[in-house]
Amino acid sequence: MDVALIFETVNHLTIKKISVLRGDKPILHDFSLTLPGSQWTVLRGRNGSGKSTLLKTIVGLLPFQQGSISCSSFCYLGHQNGFRESLTVGEQLMFVANYFRVPLPSTPVDHLLDLPLHHLSAGLKRQTALCQFIFSPHPLWIMDEPFEHLDKQAQTYFISLMQDHIERGGSILQTSHESINKSNVQEIWLS
Repeated sequence: MDVALIFETVNHLTIKKISVLRGDKPILHDFSLTLPGSQWTVLRGRNGSGKSTLLKTIVGLLPFQQGSISCSSFCYLGHQNGFRESLTVGEQLMFVANYFRVPLPSTPVDHLLDLPLHHLSAGLKRQTALCQFIFSPHPLWIMDEPFEHLDKQAQTYFISLMQDHIERGGSILQTSHESINKSNVQEIWLS
């Protein structure tokens, strides 16, 4: 498949020797990472190893004590789905489309547009939250456990979406407790 590059081939994320504390305990010390265009990196490690902490630090939700972080514009999804559960699926999707100033595309949850988010299963809520990446014009996608609660069909859909993003020159940094069976995925273990 020949997909034209839409993002510059530059480093979308550069982290130099950052240190992050949880309380007064160091959770990350002198951590460095470079994420160029067309790179998919998965952070793995035991619970409490700093995977989510690192993502929250990159997007500015947590401070770091030393070092530097520079990154391209990004789209972020944390452990929480990040929406008001009183909205319907359609209202949430329209909110995201308006935020990104794009027309509302088709999504794998279009059959649920009239349902309130609070009526959905955990898997359907996660699918709805992941739909923001269908709309996102940002070169860097940052995702905390994106496949949590997804069935195989939904995983296949979103992995394909992520693969297309990589082929267009985008970058992905995600956390996962499981390997992703793609040859172009780099794993980094945090201890």
